[in-house]
Amino acid sequence: MVLKLLICIFLLQGCFPKKALKPEDALREYISYRFTQGQSKEKLLDLTTGEARAKVESLTDEQFKRYINTSVYRLKNVKVVLKSCSETQCSITYIISYDKAEGEAQLSEIKKIAELEKIEGNWKIKDVSTVKTYFESDVPIDVP
Repeated sequence: MVLKLLICIFLLQGCFPKKALKPEDALREYISYRFTQGQSKEKLLDLTTGEARAKVESLTDEQFKRYINTSVYRLKNVKVVLKSCSETQCSITYIISYDKAEGEAQLSEIKKIAELEKIEGNWKIKDVSTVKTYFESDVPIDVP
C-alpha cells in the first residue's frame, strides 16, 4: 500500500512543470555552487552562457583546478542591492561576503554586477564584473 502511494506521488510530480527560477535565485544557485566542493565543468557550463561560459570552456585542466578551488573560503552572505530585468535579460548588482575557512580572520566583501540571460526558460549567468572590493583583517594584509 505504501509502495503504491509513493509511486503515485512520484508519477504526479512528473505531471506538474518545475517552477522556473527567478533571476536572483539562479544567481544565488550559481554562487552557492561556486563555494561547494566537487564542482564540475559540465555543471558550470550548464549554469552559464555568453562570456561566462566562454571563460569556463577556455580553461585548461590545470586552470580549471585553480578556478574551482574555493575550499579556503566560506560563504557568509549574498545581498542583492539592485535588479533591473526585462523578459530575457537581467542585471543584478549584489554584494557577496565571505571569509577564510581557517587561519586568521579576514572578511571580504565584493560588490559585483551579474548579467543574466533567459535561455529556454532558464536564467543563466552571462557575465560577472567586479565593482568594488573591501577586505577587513585582524592582522596586517601584506601587499607586495
